[in-house]
Amino acid sequence: MNPDMDLPLWLLLSLALRFWLVAHAWVLLVRWAEARATRPAVPGPAPVGKKTS
Repeated sequence: MNPDMDLPLWLLLSLALRFWLVAHAWVLLVRWAEARATRPAVPGPAPVGKKTS
């Protein structure tokens, strides 16, 4: 391939679309993981026979 040869438009658009999709999927994955890691723990039911104060 010559250094001055341009890539076809369809190839550039497909690369840009693939990058856009991967970037957004990564952002969604990171936001989901952060929300899952930082949400407060739901208290479970008290054990039978124990009183809570």
